[in-house]
Amino acid sequence: MEYSAEEVRGRPVWTLLADPNLRYDLEQLFGDPRQLETPFKQEGPWVTKSGVVRRLRWCFALADPTRPDTSPVIAAGIDATDMKRVFAKLQQSERQYQAIFETTGTATIIIEEDTTIALANSEFERLSGFSKTELEGRMSWTELMSPEDLPKMLAYHRLRRVDPEAAPRRYECRLVNRKGEARDTFLTIDMIPGTKQSVGSFQDITDYKRTQEQARQQLAQLAHVSRLSMAGEMASGLAHELNQPLFAIVNFAEGCIDHLRSGCERTDEVLAALDDIAKEAERAGQIVHRLRDFVSRREPRFEDKDLNAVVRQAAAFLEADARHAGVSVRMDLAEGPLTTCMDAVQIQQVVLNLLKNSFEAVAHSNCGDRQLAVRTWAEDGQVEFAVVDGGLGLNGAALDQVFEPFFTTKPEGMGMGLSISRTIIEAHRGHLWARPNAERGMTFGFTLRREKG
Repeated sequence: MEYSAEEVRGRPVWTLLADPNLRYDLEQLFGDPRQLETPFKQEGPWVTKSGVVRRLRWCFALADPTRPDTSPVIAAGIDATDMKRVFAKLQQSERQYQAIFETTGTATIIIEEDTTIALANSEFERLSGFSKTELEGRMSWTELMSPEDLPKMLAYHRLRRVDPEAAPRRYECRLVNRKGEARDTFLTIDMIPGTKQSVGSFQDITDYKRTQEQARQQLAQLAHVSRLSMAGEMASGLAHELNQPLFAIVNFAEGCIDHLRSGCERTDEVLAALDDIAKEAERAGQIVHRLRDFVSRREPRFEDKDLNAVVRQAAAFLEADARHAGVSVRMDLAEGPLTTCMDAVQIQQVVLNLLKNSFEAVAHSNCGDRQLAVRTWAEDGQVEFAVVDGGLGLNGAALDQVFEPFFTTKPEGMGMGLSISRTIIEAHRGHLWARPNAERGMTFGFTLRREKG
């Protein structure tokens, strides 16, 4: 209070109180000390010598309760000013925390070390179907997880309390609500510093995944229609390619018949011819098999495949057309395999579409150099494909729209090939691109992440 003992000795204690009502109460109390047979507690504003108001908490009691009329009064006080300020801040912080907890926009819970749910917000009530009263302090989060996800999540829960950095913070899991419905969720979870509690936020992605699956099926159907259309456009070239082994089979078979009818005893020539027939039949079968795989309607199937092998198979479809048009295809593929997780048929469709567009650009140009360059390479954890042509190229306006649906520079084109190709590549988390060459023509390509399935 900043007073010396001499300054306050003999002075009524209530004169130091800032609140007149409290000053009156204390004055009345000392007027009848018998009221202090039970200790009296008071908290209020007191004025220091320098005029500063401090909030003090006092306790007044008789030194000898057996002599209430003559016993001195003992008073003990503590300065509660800072304590009050800290408590007010703590209350404000608690209100702010509660407001944030309730308005995260995700279903959020606080989890104890024994897996009990300590707190749950309104969004978690909505997601789980259980009320806060049923959840908080009563239920374990393990009761709400699907049996398939529970073992790994329990392992993460234990690991997180031993080594928080080693446990995954974000992953997908399925939450089973009160009705028994499994909801697909994306969980973000971490430890609360200085405690054994963790906070987890569940984002319901069920509708998103359902929409994603519908979009995937629609893409598969659209891609299938596009492949059928491409196969129809390549029909003459494929027929020519298939005719070659069939024509060879006929010639070898007729040679065998002539040898046998003439009574020739040189069986080695007949066996050689039969061996050639078998090889040509296998070649024809491979052509049919390759075409059937390309045009068949199927669910997307992501597997680890070599991009180089996919590019070679796609280029094989255009070999006959390229020879007929006098266009050479120079293959500059990476030496080693470029293995990544992909749907090989869909990526082959993209490669074939880009090759076919570049082939037509070169075939219809007046440039003497009728050549395509096909390249693959790996760079920065990605696999790359590009086809370079020397055609007429695209101007600025066309280049900006080249991947838009229904945009085409061909009189008979539908303008869907590149749009579908872009959708396929983006579904593979890749990027389809186009850029004009320095001299003439265009380079089209795509980038895929190099990752295993």
